[in-house]
Amino acid sequence: DINDSSLLHLSKSISLESQEDLIPVDEPCLRRIHNHLVHQYFSKFNPNEGGHFSPNNVLKYVYPLDRFSSDGNEGIEKNIDSLMKNSNAKLSVSPELQYSCEAIINGIHDIGHRLLLPVLELNKQKSSDDKAVVSLASTLLSSLQSMTIENKRGISSASSPLDLAISSLRRLNQFYAKLIALQWSHDIHKKNENAIDFKLGQTVKHKLFNFRGVVVAWDPKPHMDVSQWDGLQGVDNPNEKPFYHIRPDVNDCIREFGGPRSWRYVCQDNLEPYDLKHGRIELEMELDEEEWGWDTENGRFAPSEEIKFMHAEDVGDNEEAIVETIQKLKDIISDCFLSVQGRGSTAGFYSLDDLFCLLNSVGKLEDATTVQDIIKEVFKEFPDSSLRKQLDAGISELIEGKTKQALETFSDIVAMEPAYGEAWNKKATVHYMLGEREAAIDASNKALEADPRNFQALAGIGLVEMDALNDKEAIAAFQQCLALNPWSMVSARLSICMSRVARTSSSTDNADK
Repeated sequence: DINDSSLLHLSKSISLESQEDLIPVDEPCLRRIHNHLVHQYFSKFNPNEGGHFSPNNVLKYVYPLDRFSSDGNEGIEKNIDSLMKNSNAKLSVSPELQYSCEAIINGIHDIGHRLLLPVLELNKQKSSDDKAVVSLASTLLSSLQSMTIENKRGISSASSPLDLAISSLRRLNQFYAKLIALQWSHDIHKKNENAIDFKLGQTVKHKLFNFRGVVVAWDPKPHMDVSQWDGLQGVDNPNEKPFYHIRPDVNDCIREFGGPRSWRYVCQDNLEPYDLKHGRIELEMELDEEEWGWDTENGRFAPSEEIKFMHAEDVGDNEEAIVETIQKLKDIISDCFLSVQGRGSTAGFYSLDDLFCLLNSVGKLEDATTVQDIIKEVFKEFPDSSLRKQLDAGISELIEGKTKQALETFSDIVAMEPAYGEAWNKKATVHYMLGEREAAIDASNKALEADPRNFQALAGIGLVEMDALNDKEAIAAFQQCLALNPWSMVSARLSICMSRVARTSSSTDNADK
């Protein structure tokens, strides 16, 4: 388990152990393992018989007598052939799970149709030379078609209802993440565009290290502390300066650094323009053809319209229409997430009960992650859209390391609306980061009052109690969290707390004897 490995400072790949050193895991909520290599050996996690991973067809063939292999030694080849042919067969599911899967599939199908209208309206506004609208509308339409065409109403006979429901959620999650990325990036870069000296695709040269490169992205401020970096000693307050993502010339890097470099992160003060008339640069890896091209007329690298929009560069007269369309799409999804809570305008929609039913039924970590991500987004939604935006602002402050500022933001939200559970949960996170134990637990309990199924709040309480060595209290919180979300990464911490309690109990027994 990668989380066990991190906490115990062990290998995160494959470990060879003697049988004498191993014992079975008796606690069912500790049997789900988080490791990216698991899928190479097992088809899924099976909650039956206390919970175990089901070996894939290859493993069944190699270990035919294993208790979880379906057959014995005879007729293995025939059995494997049969298994392979039926690997996509529809799995048996409970009536409750069947209902939840159908509700989710049909609900997301309906979301897709609602989202189509704003995109089609945007597409009508394009002029013959409006590349930005054509490009973005095409991208959005392609994503929506996967929700409205490929994933039709009802359950396909070729796939299990659970697989189809997960696929539907994954498409919705990817589409929503794309909208958030487009809007967030455009807004951030729009606010700082006047401070930027170099455009996307422009070739530049480092003033000190003399390597050339192409600008592929920029940040208003660096994402880490750069005050001690080489080459910045003469730059005044570099942590407040724009920084550029540069794809450098491979030959320049070999000359200056002794070997190729795939990219460099450079302060604006250390860059100057470079004229490609002196020679085109050679990159170690070519730029993505879907995102970059070559402008023959101007002799420079050309970013896609989507990348230009995200960096607030000129995309034509319909920029405002694109911004409005993205907001309309986000509003539709927000209303749908409120309907999942039972507070939106869409009747007969799927519910949080349906999502938690899926979360407790999935057999793969990546599928569980998809469901978790959707549930977290649902928790964030609130009928007052201004408070929702304020929550996002606080999260951005937290990501940027502005901890105290984020605490003020979350405190303001819960002061205005004490029923906003996710604001309490984020407030608890900040208190935990600041070492304020009692305040963190109090805020987490407020989040649970708003929704007792907020597994993140339960995980937070467990973390605080574990740090305070209150292992029994931590165990109780972690177990409640895993009862709601059996794939939560707190299982690793639960294991440590249970081991510490067992050792303490054993020591006490020995002392009594």
